[in-house]
Amino acid sequence: MTESSASNFSEIVVYIHGVSHEPGSHEPVYRALHHGIAGQLTGQSGDWPSDFVPVEWGWEYPGGTDRSERRLTEAQRLLGGRIEQAMDATTEFTLNPLRIAINKVRPLLIYRFADMFYYVSRDGKEAIRQAVAEQIIAGIEQRVSLSGSDKVSLTLIGHSAGSVIGFDLLFHLFHRDLEHDFFQKPAQTDEAAALRTKLDELRAMAQGGRLRLRRFFTFGSPVAWTVVRKDEVVDILAASDRLDPLNYGLDPNAPGEPLNGPRWVNL
Repeated sequence: MTESSASNFSEIVVYIHGVSHEPGSHEPVYRALHHGIAGQLTGQSGDWPSDFVPVEWGWEYPGGTDRSERRLTEAQRLLGGRIEQAMDATTEFTLNPLRIAINKVRPLLIYRFADMFYYVSRDGKEAIRQAVAEQIIAGIEQRVSLSGSDKVSLTLIGHSAGSVIGFDLLFHLFHRDLEHDFFQKPAQTDEAAALRTKLDELRAMAQGGRLRLRRFFTFGSPVAWTVVRKDEVVDILAASDRLDPLNYGLDPNAPGEPLNGPRWVNL
């Protein structure tokens, strides 16, 4: 972690992966990307921290609380295997020129889209959000105090479903007229209740100017399709209006020294 001398904001980078049809740590990919970005920041590397917060979800990763999201990859593997076996056992007699393309796309549909479907479901959203919030808050607390006077400049990097999770988290932290909770089920354990308290502290940091969004990088993001999950958003978009970027922390006048360049980079 590095600290900007101009504004005393501690720079923290968070990575959230997307669809994962095979179990295993994403940290090697995170580390390679983190190193690659640092190599491109000529003359700016002092603002790029040497470490980062790696987020895992959807498989039996070490640590964390046991919940349904940890078994997602295994459930997809077993269910997908049965589906593929049944489809391969079926003979098709029609002349379908798209058959080869369908065979290529099939694994994506069976194994990878399921992650996104799970996240937008009520149970999946709750489980994944808890897992992600646990790891992000723990990573931030290892570096700064949520309840003190420390200040954080956050860079969030998300791939595929991870970008949607990050998008939703930013909305919760920075929206000033928030009418719903990040978690929509009552806390079932003391640990879950404590997590909500920590998230409230993180939101208070954002609302009070002690947490700012430096950059939001998204890769292969389905945000354009998943953003229409609330009636209010549908009404805004149907009226040819735009979502307010300030509600996602994309504030050109964020506290601290000026943040030059694009705030949200979608690749």
